Amino acid sequence: MPVSVADLSRRLARRLAALAHLPGALPLTVGVFTFALVWQGHSPPAAIADFDYFWTAGRAVLNGVDPYGAVREAVQQGTLRWPLYYPATAAIIVAPFGALPNRFAVSLFTALGMAFLAWSLERGPVFRRWMLVSAPALQNLLLGQWSPWLTAAVGLPWLGVVWAAKPTLGVALFVAWPSRWSLFGGLSVLVLSLLLLPHWPADWLSALR
Repeated sequence: MPVSVADLSRRLARRLAALAHLPGALPLTVGVFTFALVWQGHSPPAAIADFDYFWTAGRAVLNGVDPYGAVREAVQQGTLRWPLYYPATAAIIVAPFGALPNRFAVSLFTALGMAFLAWSLERGPVFRRWMLVSAPALQNLLLGQWSPWLTAAVGLPWLGVVWAAKPTLGVALFVAWPSRWSLFGGLSVLVLSLLLLPHWPADWLSALR
């Protein structure tokens, strides 16, 4: 007996609804969509984004170069506008992305941040998922910021190490949602940063002046 288009549509809708309820479906969908959107948005010539500072600093760490000096050099060359206002802990955490081409790195960094955020919201009330399409989330897609990572760590304690990248917010988040993961992870990143870049606190303070 032939199947009508309406029947096929209903079956497809049921299949899609079932897929949407599979574990990990929401983070995967958000991650893939974000990667594609950011990749397209950063096609040359792309405007300077927040991530460009992290990427430059992380790449410098991989090459054994002072990240603050690397950003200053980029400012002199006109590829960046401002000094590095983040602590070297941010450069340490983002260093793996520094090994990748900039466009791929910002797409992956943003996609992972949004996917982790979706994962952290997956088990909570459904209304919280509107956060994924909020104005701050959309701004993150444009600039490649830490916000999704920091927020995701509230629901994924093992991700709390990223709070060390932005201690001005990280400390407040840790006080509100303390965990051993964030404490020992953050301390580990701090110790590693001081071992690799013992003078970075002075360089950071100098950049902030």
